[in-house]
Amino acid sequence: TGPMEHGGRDTIEHLARDHGLIVKSGVSGKVSVLVVGDPDTQSGKAQKARQLGTRIMSERAFLHLLGIE
Repeated sequence: TGPMEHGGRDTIEHLARDHGLIVKSGVSGKVSVLVVGDPDTQSGKAQKARQLGTRIMSERAFLHLLGIE
């Protein structure tokens, strides 16, 4: 969620799918991680993720885990 530095949301979603991950547009109890451009965001999605105990991960950390950065 939020602005991304590395090609935008579409690029991040494409990379996630290429690595076999399922991308969702919203946050629910079934979502494992929310990738955000700004880890301190107070967006509605981030607030919901915090309420649900869903991990919030920065775009940079996500790309690192994928072996891209």
